[in-house]
Amino acid sequence: MLLYTSASISELEIPGKRSLVIYISNCQHRCKNCRTSYLHLAYGDSLKYTFNNIFNLYYNYFDIVCFMGMARKH
Repeated sequence: MLLYTSASISELEIPGKRSLVIYISNCQHRCKNCRTSYLHLAYGDSLKYTFNNIFNLYYNYFDIVCFMGMARKH
């Protein structure tokens, strides 16, 4: 299950685009110098049941959707 911690609009992730950034918790990579190490923990709300609400809330304000921090080891 994908758990998200927050969602916001950003102009920093993709140059020249307004992004809807959704932060996904429980990242398994633990990258050195990770700037979002708080996403290593598994917490938040289920994205499965709230994605449509988030998408519709921000619909007029973004060009692209970015999912951050959801990498898993294979």
